[in-house]
Amino acid sequence: MLQFRTIKKYAELSGYSEKAIRLKISGGIWGEGIKYKAPDGRVLISETGVENWVLGKENIEELNESVNQRSESNSATSEELGEKLRLLRQGMNL
Repeated sequence: MLQFRTIKKYAELSGYSEKAIRLKISGGIWGEGIKYKAPDGRVLISETGVENWVLGKENIEELNESVNQRSESNSATSEELGEKLRLLRQGMNL
């Protein structure tokens, strides 16, 4: 199975319109991890990336950054975020 699809092909397979996909990309909803630019300049959609987005797993990098930034300023919040990060990693088998 191919992991990456053109916007047109992903629209056909997913039920999202091409316009909806482009709006998700331009609005920053689908960014790195979902949208990739191929060496020939074409925009490709990662099916795995969209699946992670649907399951709420796309924010693992943001959560990791939050844990690192908050660890010094607020240990209780940092511990909660660390636990969430640990659970996300378990779910993703990292």
